[in-house]
Amino acid sequence: MNDQDLGLERRRHKRVKVDFAAVCRTQELFKSRTIVEPRDIVAKMFDISESGMGILSDYNFSPHTNIQAKFTLVNLGAKELERYLPMEVMGEVRYNIPFKDNLRRLGVFFTNLSSEDRHTLADFAGSRVR
Repeated sequence: MNDQDLGLERRRHKRVKVDFAAVCRTQELFKSRTIVEPRDIVAKMFDISESGMGILSDYNFSPHTNIQAKFTLVNLGAKELERYLPMEVMGEVRYNIPFKDNLRRLGVFFTNLSSEDRHTLADFAGSRVR
């Protein structure tokens, strides 16, 4: 019997459901060792935690691809100056699963987060669980 059979969460940090846009950018290295220009890909973020996010995209990111993601955390229950928090993070695609309508369901693990960004994400996730 595994953790999922027991109803246990394997993640270290609680994920909360969201419905945000995220703009992702990557530079992919092809087999010929040429690097393509960065390209902005708009994705739909469906969950987030202090350690990662889930997104839906029509772009087929390979697992282990490093990406830069920009998004705005929206917390209407926060104080006026803290309702909209723009974020820019680096992450690594950990999984890429086919979804419906030619979309891909991607799991992104945040890398190189500043302690301030980690704290912001933890506070955001904590405020959504209450």
